[in-house]
Amino acid sequence: MRIVISDILGIHDSHDGRTFTYDYNTLDGIIFGINTSLSDKVRIMRILDKKLESRTVTEPFKLFQARYNARSGRIEAHYLSLMEHTRSE
Repeated sequence: MRIVISDILGIHDSHDGRTFTYDYNTLDGIIFGINTSLSDKVRIMRILDKKLESRTVTEPFKLFQARYNARSGRIEAHYLSLMEHTRSE
């Protein structure tokens, strides 16, 4: 899933305008952008770890890294298998 927001009205200029609340049971995973720094990834994963503790879905929450493919000229999402979050029982 990807959310693309058109900001014709200028309501997403502030941090509050770009913040969304999700039901973590409905999310399958996230894709880290090409320019996401390692420190931001660690910060995001720490937040996710806390948020996903109460997740009731048994499927693992998957993490992906966006990478540019020079051959195809496209951005691709690569699965980060070592960073999968599973629900502890």
